[in-house]
Amino acid sequence: MKKTALKILCMALFVLAAAACKKDEAPSDLDISGQWHLVSSDKIDIGAEGIDVYIDFRTGGDFDLYQKIGEGRYRLKYGSYTVTGTQVSGTYSGEIPWGSQYEAAVNGNTLVLTATNASGEVCTYEKESIPASVTSDAVELRSSGDSVSKEGWL
Repeated sequence: MKKTALKILCMALFVLAAAACKKDEAPSDLDISGQWHLVSSDKIDIGAEGIDVYIDFRTGGDFDLYQKIGEGRYRLKYGSYTVTGTQVSGTYSGEIPWGSQYEAAVNGNTLVLTATNASGEVCTYEKESIPASVTSDAVELRSSGDSVSKEGWL
């Protein structure tokens, strides 16, 4: 009886030791940092609509989004973002949340963002430096709807 109890105790200790040594590896967060240019959307013909978008995801969790629809100047929206695993979410300045969270995938110089809301829109971006002509001519789009020229910023 003592031998059986000792064997069970040893097996239990072995199982506990093995479980303690097993490391739970949390999935690492995807790195989407960099400057990206929108090249396609599965919901909108961006060329026909005259849509042009650049986004700069900085490593500190901030972003700048330059968007032009039709004629006119680029509009700048900025804020912060977080990546958890492959999920990306964010807020614009003024703590206004994005319209959706996104499932992100990076393959070389391509970033694919798939909206997790009902639209399920899939947007594809290519890694590309934002032209100086875009950043220098952009106007800030504030949450109030007012626009302010970037030239007057500190």
